[in-house]
Amino acid sequence: MLPYFLVTAPVAVMAIVSPRHRRYPLIWGSVFFILLVFIGLRHHVGMDWNNYLRMIEKANGVDFLYALSIAEPGYALILWISGQAGWGVYSANLAAATIMLYGLFRYAKQTPSPWLALLAALPFLVIVTGMSAVRQAMAIGVLLWLVAIWSNSSTFKRTMMIFLAASFHMSAIIFLIFVAFNANIRPSLKASFGIFMSAVAIYILQSSGQADYYDSLYGSGQTEVTQSSGALFHVLFNAGPALICFLLGRRARNILLYDPLHFQFAIAALLLIPLALVFSTAAYRVNLYFFPVALSFFSRVPLLFHDARYRLLIRCIISVFFLFYLWFWLSAANSAIAYKNYRNALFLHKDELFLCCK
Repeated sequence: MLPYFLVTAPVAVMAIVSPRHRRYPLIWGSVFFILLVFIGLRHHVGMDWNNYLRMIEKANGVDFLYALSIAEPGYALILWISGQAGWGVYSANLAAATIMLYGLFRYAKQTPSPWLALLAALPFLVIVTGMSAVRQAMAIGVLLWLVAIWSNSSTFKRTMMIFLAASFHMSAIIFLIFVAFNANIRPSLKASFGIFMSAVAIYILQSSGQADYYDSLYGSGQTEVTQSSGALFHVLFNAGPALICFLLGRRARNILLYDPLHFQFAIAALLLIPLALVFSTAAYRVNLYFFPVALSFFSRVPLLFHDARYRLLIRCIISVFFLFYLWFWLSAANSAIAYKNYRNALFLHKDELFLCCK
């Protein structure tokens, strides 16, 4: 448990002491590098470690076209390069961590309190998801990057970045619907554009076989084994702040959900609550894409108060909350056992590493 607090506590301290929009570039960059090494070079940590180890073993010694059958094309390319180079699962994880963290830091940078946004992401998005659901974490990183530049991006650029995210995890293709909702066209045409984008997403999922795969794993084929017992808890991480935004009134909502895209994310997060009661794992997985709701909320809550003393108090409360959140998850979650014995490839002998390839 200690290694996780060693990388989280400094961010919590910076979240308390840093004024608005202050990142302190040297410290900001150092935290990025530390997290990159911590996540990217982890050894035998995370629920899906063995699954990705099998993927890298399959990618070793095969041509690239065959490697494309192992995973989505973007991640298949990373696996294939890592396998051919003989770097094993570590370079694949390092590349994945780079993409996820770049998107996260890019998004956090444009919030009023970058350190608060980063802290809000650390326990569940960075540590839990980034160290287990590697492909989806990469897709989330690309989408966070897109959300950060959304207002300055054309419809074409938004669409291309969503396809890039889907090349790491096909489920990211559902984001096409938000391109339609926010297209700069007449309202009368948005419904038609939304139907078109939905049809494109459905066609891609169906033609790639991912629709049947997701249905068998998260939908009609869901069993007690594939259920996520903590799904509702995780969905509330975004839905809770979304609900608060709507309950506080227009002024607070305009501050906390500052643009139409975040407003739409908040509605989507609320709609996942009933879904979590029926298809828990599906709700949990989709919920991961709406992290901008929580990140925006916690980075902007201090703005609701004019008095600097109250803002400091709020930053302290948020920082303590996320340290507690991390401790609680590591102590109580069913899957936490896969994270507790943290080890890093930098501190292991070569014979202990899963290079597996050459």
